Amino acid sequence: METKLMILTDLHLCHIDWYGTAAAKRLEQMVRQVQAYHAHSPFDGILMLGDYSLDFWAWSIGGSYLASNPVSNTDAFLRQYVARLPHRPFLLPGNHEQYGEARWRSIAHQPRQYAIVKGGYRILMLDTFGGELDPTVHSDGSYTGPSAEYLRYQLSLDEKPVILCGHHFDPALDSPSVRRLIKEEKRIKALFSGHVHHSRIEDYEGKPHLRCGHYSYASGDIRACMPGFRMLTLSETAIESRYVMPENTLITEAGPYHAPAAEQDAIVLTQ
Repeated sequence: METKLMILTDLHLCHIDWYGTAAAKRLEQMVRQVQAYHAHSPFDGILMLGDYSLDFWAWSIGGSYLASNPVSNTDAFLRQYVARLPHRPFLLPGNHEQYGEARWRSIAHQPRQYAIVKGGYRILMLDTFGGELDPTVHSDGSYTGPSAEYLRYQLSLDEKPVILCGHHFDPALDSPSVRRLIKEEKRIKALFSGHVHHSRIEDYEGKPHLRCGHYSYASGDIRACMPGFRMLTLSETAIESRYVMPENTLITEAGPYHAPAAEQDAIVLTQ
């Protein structure tokens, strides 16, 4: 039996208009496209890998949550858009959600880090930006990477294959013990993350590291990664994933750019 999950990341409800589209209009389109995809190809759950806002952002006008009249766009995003999706998502904080554990739980109703079991896999929802929480000045977040101790604890609980999800993974910054554990532990099958606003398949110590795109702006040429979501299918024999981009029209410096529905960066990992 297969379990199908949708992965969304880097959605950014904020004050910036990208490609001639205000955040509210862009996220309304996201809701419609997710609903339409589910109606045509039902899936069993949603994973969200962070950056729902720019609440603590250090640049331009600064983050909304550190303004004189604090506004949590993360909270607004969850109430106005996420509440209308086909499933209640499993959420991770990104580098722009620097809420401490108590405040994050009050907004997301989930811890900053936890594990779920889906389709016979243990999926670790890892907090890789746990530094500099509840800042009092504008900040872009501090990457801490996964904890080797937490990984070992989760691996000790059962013999299920494991998938790692985080807002970002960077082997150049992660500890030697984390890199060694990911490399040597055969039950760790793949890593999924966002942060770079791009879809591609990278390598992390010999394991596939799948970047999950965006629903805001692309890093680099928008034509290389239109807004969309990564689909993940889990079965007893394989892990399958692909990045799905619904039909879209964006306003670029060169004028309107229309992209038909497409898929890219597909992978099949056999057990």
